[in-house]
Amino acid sequence: TQSTWAQTKDKFSSIPLSMFYCIIFLGGEWAVVEFTVPGKLVGVFIMMVGIGVFAVPTGILFGGFEEMMKTRKEIMDKQIEGKKCVDCGNEIQNVIHHRTLD
Repeated sequence: TQSTWAQTKDKFSSIPLSMFYCIIFLGGEWAVVEFTVPGKLVGVFIMMVGIGVFAVPTGILFGGFEEMMKTRKEIMDKQIEGKKCVDCGNEIQNVIHHRTLD
């Protein structure tokens, strides 16, 4: 609407200012940031700390899960290596070798 354009037309006048507003919008901290230079610095710092507190540990945690699942698959592959299926007599290719779930 016209009122929204009037409120934001000078907000994105430079790349650093646009980056600041992008961080504010994505961080959800619009209501708590004072729009002075020290307020902007504090707001960006708080949002970066928030990313560090939630996003970085989440990546580390799921990286550990990925490594665990890879190790588990390697162990399972070694267990079935060279074994034959009791139903069809063919060599088992993977853990769910033509089994059906009822």
